[in-house]
Amino acid sequence: MRWLGTSPGSVIPSPKKLIRLVYVGRMCLAAAIYLSAALKIRVAAPLDILATSLMLVSAAGVTLASYWHTHVRPRTSREARRATSPACTWS
Repeated sequence: MRWLGTSPGSVIPSPKKLIRLVYVGRMCLAAAIYLSAALKIRVAAPLDILATSLMLVSAAGVTLASYWHTHVRPRTSREARRATSPACTWS
């Protein structure tokens, strides 16, 4: 089974690609909740629509900030060394 964007020999996606899939999942879930409330306008109270709108906007804000932090922001030399070093060194 091939994941999105993996190399031909790899089954597991890279950490960046896995985090990107988490971000996409977060936005899909928030959009689905908002659309379910918005399309049931006769049943949903105005406060429900407001709450789901705020949730969608906050999810978008958190996702954009997270994406910037993990994919766009320039790394310092210390962070770059930490990212390339082994995650766990057992002695």
